[in-house]
Amino acid sequence: MTYINFSSENDKYWIELDSSGLAIRQIVLSEGCYHISALEDCLAEGIIVPEDLDTDVIYLSGDEFEQVWESSLKEHRKEWKLTKQKCKIGS
Repeated sequence: MTYINFSSENDKYWIELDSSGLAIRQIVLSEGCYHISALEDCLAEGIIVPEDLDTDVIYLSGDEFEQVWESSLKEHRKEWKLTKQKCKIGS
């Protein structure tokens, strides 16, 4: 997995990419509000090549991404657990 963080205009993005460059999980901070791919339809489509983005990309460790993920889901923990139960990996 590859984990990246970047800003575009006034938004901040954190994205987990699989080995082919497809987004697995994504967090967007826009106008002080978190948009989380586990709760909304905000997952980037297509292959992402970090070097091709027209902005400075910061590579994160899995632990760093996980900290942001857990923090952004804090208020929605109950919804996230229900979503994980309904939508099993690979379904």
